Amino acid sequence: MTTLVQRACPRERGFTLIEMCIVMTVLIPMMLGLVFTTSSVNDTMEANSRRADVMTYCRRMSQRIAKLVRPAQMTTITVQAVQEDVTMLRAAAVGEWISPTDLVWRPGIQFQSASGLLSMNAALLTSPRRIVFALEPNELDNDTDDDGDGLVDEGTITLLQNDVTLAILKDVEQCTFSLDGRIMLMRLSVARRSSEGRIYRSFLEQRFYLRNN
Repeated sequence: MTTLVQRACPRERGFTLIEMCIVMTVLIPMMLGLVFTTSSVNDTMEANSRRADVMTYCRRMSQRIAKLVRPAQMTTITVQAVQEDVTMLRAAAVGEWISPTDLVWRPGIQFQSASGLLSMNAALLTSPRRIVFALEPNELDNDTDDDGDGLVDEGTITLLQNDVTLAILKDVEQCTFSLDGRIMLMRLSVARRSSEGRIYRSFLEQRFYLRNN
């Protein structure tokens, strides 16, 4: 006689409430950490992208200004006096247009350039061109954010020629010029405010030779 033996199969069992709590206790911090890390990486990438944009913008604008100034006739250059000029008796007041002194930084420059037209073998000059950095109405030159927009001592660079004023660049925190012989030096600092309220800045100093004596 054959005897059949039936083995009992173990019952399928799931997680108990205690086990679920343990698993959740481990997984939740891990998931939160992953979310935080991902968000941090995205913020860093976004910040780097905005910084790169501001740097590119600053470089492009400096090249634009340099293109205007480079052909200046050196004998026609005058500069806007600063407090140092008044102290050294080179000017009667700040803002007066005076002959340049080497290695003094000033916020404005006036010059004439060769027009490219020749008459009697003499180079004709353009009308006077003036590039000036001027503070915004609510800003003072005090290294402070006076109007509460996050930018410090910001203003606008303008080009004046033939009684026409053209804004070249806004949101500028610094624009100054200095001469070193035939070399023109320019310092430019720009800033931009993101939609999140963050301020991104870029600064550069550019040197270039003036073409005309």
